[in-house]
Amino acid sequence: MSDGVVERQAARAIVLSRNQAVLLQLIEAESGRSWILPGGGLRDGETHEQALMRELAEEVGLQAIQLGPWVWRRTAEFTFRGVRYRQQERIFLAHAEPFVFDHSGLDEVEVGIVLAHQWWRIEEIESGCVAKCQRCRSKLKTDLNWQWTVSEAPSLSHPLTTL
Repeated sequence: MSDGVVERQAARAIVLSRNQAVLLQLIEAESGRSWILPGGGLRDGETHEQALMRELAEEVGLQAIQLGPWVWRRTAEFTFRGVRYRQQERIFLAHAEPFVFDHSGLDEVEVGIVLAHQWWRIEEIESGCVAKCQRCRSKLKTDLNWQWTVSEAPSLSHPLTTL
């Protein structure tokens, strides 16, 4: 911990379906509702790849995944339950066949935070179905910043379906 900030390592995935939809996770955090890439923090002794495979199995029940290369990194800073975190994230490319979401692996903390998972086509993201502001959409196009804050979660007609 430095400057009162907890340093943490994490792994996330850009999970693409065969028809090029992206899997996103809707969370309710202190800062509001956001669509984020699935993944999470590393446990002691885990590699980024091991943590990502564990997180995808726990959060969405994804067992059959083709994990690709580490394609990007970023630093995310956020507050969770009154604690400030600085999270060093590695983002991997991954491919998965459509599957039925299984949220039974969520722990008690995640159950209160994770609201849904959904496949989004790039056109839907660009058109504003996910991001409500032009700045977020342009950022997505230029630097793969795959977290969008929404003032209100969009209406999810099929939040737990697959493509």
